[in-house]
Amino acid sequence: MKYLALGVFCLSAASPTFAATKWSTGIGATALYHSNNLATNTSGRVSLQGHVAMKTGIETTLGMGIELLPVGISENDFSEMLITWRVAEFTHSLSNRFAIRGYAGASRYEREATGLGYTVGFGVDYKLQRFSRWDIGAEVSFTSTDVSYDTEAMTGRSKFDDFSWASIVLRYRF
Repeated sequence: MKYLALGVFCLSAASPTFAATKWSTGIGATALYHSNNLATNTSGRVSLQGHVAMKTGIETTLGMGIELLPVGISENDFSEMLITWRVAEFTHSLSNRFAIRGYAGASRYEREATGLGYTVGFGVDYKLQRFSRWDIGAEVSFTSTDVSYDTEAMTGRSKFDDFSWASIVLRYRF
């Protein structure tokens, strides 16, 4: 995790337009649907996000981000974590207040045997008028992970996990 944060910082610091780099962080209320060949589970969770982006045009930005989503068997079990790295996150401003975003990247499901996979998603953002540095966004994301490479660690657990979630995110732009 610390290497990922260091990598994001180094990539943005090495950019010739470091001053144009925009950082943001957010917290979201998330409805999570988790399914595999053994069970399905729907629950409410809190997610944490971090983003770095640069303007690529008058109305567009391109960046990357990370999202942390606690996953567990019950609502109070946070022993497992879904980490998604949004390798490419594209945002297009529709007006001064509204923007749409789409992203794709890699995912890691932290459990007794780590699952690796992909993630895709899209969302809508609204910039608050009174608090100019704050956004409210709605996002839908999909992830599929696979742990079949480590068959010895997979006693009594599924090898494939699919996640779908919708979030309402409050984001602060630095």
